[in-house]
Amino acid sequence: MCSSDLILRPGGILFAAGLNRLCYIREQFRHSPEEILACRESHERHLTDSLLDPEMAPTIGFAHLTSRAEFRTLFNGTFEELALLATESFTGVWQAKLNQLSREQAEAWIDLVERTASWPEAFGMADHYLFVGRKP
Repeated sequence: MCSSDLILRPGGILFAAGLNRLCYIREQFRHSPEEILACRESHERHLTDSLLDPEMAPTIGFAHLTSRAEFRTLFNGTFEELALLATESFTGVWQAKLNQLSREQAEAWIDLVERTASWPEAFGMADHYLFVGRKP
């Protein structure tokens, strides 16, 4: 019996979030690019297995980040995919700028984020993935 059988009834909707595995390396570059030589081995390991540990990321601890393809396969055969989205699309780490805009300006940008969240290009820029699926 699949664990989804215990959680959702047939026709139930699942919302699942995942973290883009490149976020860790991007944040390393943003905050301490000079540590690249000392971190080379851990970066290679992370690119291979997508795992983090407390030594690599003390504020996160143990975590498994993911790729778009890997995240999608977690739900294959168990859920009908309704949407797979790059939640921030192109706004990425600059989302706080929305708070500096008028409501009308922010809503116009959010409309663009929503419009592009399913585009393949958006997945490389986003921190988070959102899978929306229906249990058959």
